[in-house]
Amino acid sequence: MSIQIATKWNRNGPAWYKVFEIIIYNNSTEVIVNPTIEFKISYFDRISVIQGFKMISNTKYVNSNTIVGELSENNNEIPPNNFKSFSIGVTFKHHSEGFLPFDFKINGDLITAL
Repeated sequence: MSIQIATKWNRNGPAWYKVFEIIIYNNSTEVIVNPTIEFKISYFDRISVIQGFKMISNTKYVNSNTIVGELSENNNEIPPNNFKSFSIGVTFKHHSEGFLPFDFKINGDLITAL
């Protein structure tokens, strides 16, 4: 399994927010059913947008937040050699700031981001 992250900046009035589209690739021979997804994002003010993801918890630490959730589609299975994606948008203090999500875990297993 692997993760790919695409990013873009959006603007809502005077506030800038960065949208992360997270694509989960299932390159195994097993179907992944209802995966629990965990990741961290550093130094953001608030979550602005979530699509395709149901957040279960958002725990704030000194320099990052740990976000835990699951896919929010009706069919939460990822078939073999297939993918699912979700988006999360976060507001940073300044437009020039912005860190990629990191330390992805799916069902407790650390996954490599491409």
